[in-house]
Amino acid sequence: MQGGPTGLRVLVGESRLTTQRRPPNWPELLGVIGHLRMTSKLMLLDLPTADTAPTWRVLSWATVPVLVSRATVDAVQHTLRLLAHMRAAGVERVTDGALVVVMATSPSTAREVRAVEQLAKRAGIDLVRVPYDPVLARPDALDPRSLSKATRSALTEVAATVIDRCPVTGLSGASLT
Repeated sequence: MQGGPTGLRVLVGESRLTTQRRPPNWPELLGVIGHLRMTSKLMLLDLPTADTAPTWRVLSWATVPVLVSRATVDAVQHTLRLLAHMRAAGVERVTDGALVVVMATSPSTAREVRAVEQLAKRAGIDLVRVPYDPVLARPDALDPRSLSKATRSALTEVAATVIDRCPVTGLSGASLT
C-alpha cells in the first residue's frame, strides 16, 4: 500500500519481478478484490484483458464500470465489441452502466477514431475522450495540477459521471474498473 500525491492509498501489484516475486494470479487477485470490496468504498482497478471470465466477474461487481480504451479505431471497436458480447451474454447491468473513456495517445486524434466515437454515442454508449497529455505518458506518480486544463476537464467529466451513477448514499459500495 502506497500513498499517492492526492492522498489516496494505492495498492500496487508486484513491481520488481523475479522468479520468486510475481503478480498475483486470478484466484489470489479475486480474494484481494473481495476483501477490498468490504473495506473500501471506491476502487480503481487496472484489470488484464477484458475477454476473460474473471475480468467479467469483477466488472459485474462494479457499481460504475469504466472501460478505458486507447484512441485508435481498433481499440475503440474492441471495447464496443466487448460491450456487445457482454450484453449478449446477459450482463446488461455492466453494459447499461458502463462509461467508456477513450485516452488519446497523440496530440491529434484521427478522423476515423472520432467517427467510431460518434457511432458509439449514437448507440447510447456514454463516452468521454481524454485528450493527449504528456504528463499522462510518464510512469511517474501523477499530480493532477500538472495536467493541462483540457485533460483536467475531461477527467472531471469522468469523475462527475461516476459520482452521478453512484447510489444516493454517496460512494458507498462504488467501484471503478
